[in-house]
Amino acid sequence: PGDGVEACKSVSAVAEHDGPVYLRLTRDPCPVVFDDDYDFSIGPAVVVREGGDVTIMTTGCAPFIPQEYLYGQHPNVLLALEVDKAIAQKDPRVANAQQVVFIQCVGSREPERPHCSRVCCTHSVDCALVLKEMNPDLEVFILYRDICTYGDKELLCHKAREKGVVFIRYDLEDKPRVAETSDGGLEVIVQDRILGRPL
Repeated sequence: PGDGVEACKSVSAVAEHDGPVYLRLTRDPCPVVFDDDYDFSIGPAVVVREGGDVTIMTTGCAPFIPQEYLYGQHPNVLLALEVDKAIAQKDPRVANAQQVVFIQCVGSREPERPHCSRVCCTHSVDCALVLKEMNPDLEVFILYRDICTYGDKELLCHKAREKGVVFIRYDLEDKPRVAETSDGGLEVIVQDRILGRPL
């Protein structure tokens, strides 16, 4: 939000929004930009004032749509925000699951897109903890290249391990494989670097 007015209106919009949403609030004081008549809505850009002497560029986030791991081909392969929605709606795909596998760095940290998204690892660990709270017997696996949780978020990894979440590291050269089983389920195969064999 650009100021206190937009912050208040955005919090109200988030409360009424159906589905996942991310709202970042800062603590630094900022000047008043909007008046009380400002009509906030989630998504569209806002022109504060027209001019030619300043260029403001902002960043946003759009999910990467993978062409691998059977995404879009099997209903049980979900993106992170789809997992959030499934958890919130107690979707049977998560509510009745016996195993859940998170695959990190999908589409990131590869030659075509060498950056780290910086949010995925923490998000997956958070989701894993929520799922274990819903069903302590659920088997949860996080397949990762490097776990990138920052600051006190590192404590989430320790808590997840204590709750039984299994972390398995993989290499870019030997990424996990996802296949559909004969009964319509999913099979995920990952080469364990420590054991030196597929799991």
